[in-house]
Amino acid sequence: MPQHRSPMASTRSSSTPNPMGASQRLGVVCDFDGTITATDIGTMLFERFATSDWLDLERQAEAGLIDVWTCSTAQFGLLPSAIEELSQTAVAGALLRNGVADFFSWCQGRGIPLIVASHGVDCYVHPVLDAFSLVATDVLCGQTIGGGTGLQVSYEHLVDDMFAGERDQKRLAVLRLKAKGNTAVLIGDSLWDYPAATIADVVFARDGLLAQCRKQGLDCAPFDDFLEIRDRPEVLLANGLARPATTSDSTR
Repeated sequence: MPQHRSPMASTRSSSTPNPMGASQRLGVVCDFDGTITATDIGTMLFERFATSDWLDLERQAEAGLIDVWTCSTAQFGLLPSAIEELSQTAVAGALLRNGVADFFSWCQGRGIPLIVASHGVDCYVHPVLDAFSLVATDVLCGQTIGGGTGLQVSYEHLVDDMFAGERDQKRLAVLRLKAKGNTAVLIGDSLWDYPAATIADVVFARDGLLAQCRKQGLDCAPFDDFLEIRDRPEVLLANGLARPATTSDSTR
């Protein structure tokens, strides 16, 4: 029976070094729902269009009974197949977190790879990014493959033979950056970002991810908006620091 990764599981301790020498190139993996956007667009769509079964699926994934791709595929299957309506609803309800546009421009201007990795789906992730003119190096999310009685979504196009068995696009994005020699910076807000946080070199966290990192003793830097994050990697590179301030540092 395949083993499913619970978002609660830790694979890296706070004692793991985070190499961040000035000679290393930064690469950023950024969550979408609740991180780039101030509200969780996926949750908004579920609450508006789906039955409460989506919450049961969420609980199963949190318990490690199903993996995140299985959970997300089933959850989005509860939505109607009216893709245009879903896209329009997402764009109309989207509110960016402060500083996001500046941060995207900052990365683009310095040649820093910025990968948007979302457990959401292309029919709302791409329209929202386009609506706000946010250009990423790559976007890893679910793919709409058809309609029917519900929205048909697949994540199988994200399978990477180089990282066999990895079924979490946020972890995949971090692994790909590190395989190219980048120092991987993860930005996230929820428990679902935690598995990727355990293998990232630098973590910026808020809300559920911040709480889980603190609970597990995983180094991270809390943030409120992207203006804070925009400045800190530049300072790290300029000074050759090993890592950003930890959650324990922030309380001193």
